Amino acid sequence: ASFKPGLPEQQAAAMLLERISAKVAKSLRPRAVYVVSAVPRTDTGKPVRRKAAEIAGTIAPLATA
Repeated sequence: ASFKPGLPEQQAAAMLLERISAKVAKSLRPRAVYVVSAVPRTDTGKPVRRKAAEIAGTIAPLATA
């Protein structure tokens, strides 16, 4: 099953956490889902985790586990 276009972000985030929980070990599951316009990246395209964490600290998650 896939997400339908027009699905509210909060509902999609909750569904994502449910699907991940069914397939991934508890220790590997995300604790929250955030929606951002872009993920900060290095020149080589790798995500910059510290900057992403700073952004996440300024917004509320859409869903939490």
